[in-house]
Amino acid sequence: DKKSSISASNVVKVNVARGSLVALVAGASAQTISVGQTLSLDAGVSYDQDTGPSVTLPPGTVYAWSCYSTSPALSSSCGLDRSSPNNQSVVSFLAVTAGWTSVITVTVMDVHRRQAQATVTLAVIAASGPSVA
Repeated sequence: DKKSSISASNVVKVNVARGSLVALVAGASAQTISVGQTLSLDAGVSYDQDTGPSVTLPPGTVYAWSCYSTSPALSSSCGLDRSSPNNQSVVSFLAVTAGWTSVITVTVMDVHRRQAQATVTLAVIAASGPSVA
């Protein structure tokens, strides 16, 4: 009785594609503030699909903020004063003129040149005065 053993092997190469970046801004995507108020927007909640939302994006991530108005007219003028540097995950805007509606966009880009965008629409209303009895 002769026993024989047979074996085989194969090599399989698997390439896993990178996931996408997910750009997010904390809070509602449409907000209203009064003249004189400052709104801080935080894109630090953005994440990489490869690591998930519980992992902060690494150093070298770029946050490019832009703004344009849609009302009273479509314009590259934002109608808001930005009070913080551009390449930060958190940026602040001061509402200066009532009646303006602006669209604020953050483009998040990582060292692999993947990018994603998120937008917030901001309506500026007149500051409410003190109530008179």
